[in-house]
Amino acid sequence: PDVPSHRTVLGVDFFGLSPFELHADFFWTGERPRASGDPRPPLGDTLLTDLSISSGRLFQHAELRATVRNLFDTGYHDPSPSALLVDGDYPGKARSFSLEFNYRF
Repeated sequence: PDVPSHRTVLGVDFFGLSPFELHADFFWTGERPRASGDPRPPLGDTLLTDLSISSGRLFQHAELRATVRNLFDTGYHDPSPSALLVDGDYPGKARSFSLEFNYRF
């Protein structure tokens, strides 16, 4: 129960945008059935998309990367224990942004 029978991750790199690098990740999770006796319907499937762009090399040893997780702000839930213990499911993470600066010595 609460475990999908199918899960797929696909990562795609887009080249030719020099000096930038673009990377997309697609995460598909299939329907998750409930435990026997749990009256709630199964959780439906979910498709999430993450996108990042990096500068490659800004200068000699530095790199800048911007990332958007859950690009389309897809609403989803993660399964919680039986409805008798917890009311509802756990909400998934909303869209988030991050900016990284890496310097190698």
